[in-house]
Amino acid sequence: MYIASVCSRINIPYLSIENIMKIDRSKSIAELEQKHWGPPTYSSSLVRTCTALRSKPLQDFGVEDLRIMIGQENNLAFLVPIALEFLHDDILVAGDMYNGDLLMNILRINPNYWLQHPNEKSFLLTIIRSQWTKLLQEQHFDIELRAIQKFMRPFD
Repeated sequence: MYIASVCSRINIPYLSIENIMKIDRSKSIAELEQKHWGPPTYSSSLVRTCTALRSKPLQDFGVEDLRIMIGQENNLAFLVPIALEFLHDDILVAGDMYNGDLLMNILRINPNYWLQHPNEKSFLLTIIRSQWTKLLQEQHFDIELRAIQKFMRPFD
């Protein structure tokens, strides 16, 4: 896996979620969890979208799909490693909202997730450090900076 090879080159221990759980990215979240929600019982666009994304193979997830599901804190153990791959390539990668929208949703994840996944947190911090110059050049950097600071508070 790409993240694992990058981490080994920069000397960060990283056990990818694929190695830990043997995730088959050709499968959907519903298949991996062996839980099918059935049709949504609440008719909002967000609920319909999240329900549909649970049936989409992980290998077909794009930035917008990740942004939506991570924003709802759905199935983070499956989705955060994929999101980190996108962020490693471009920290300001955009879904349908704005440059850096995936990063912002990653930074807003409940701190308990990161406490349970310290290697992913380390990799995220490495991504932030390695692309700091790019962040500084972003038009709305003050927003990202506040989000990064808030992300770091529970770990100080």
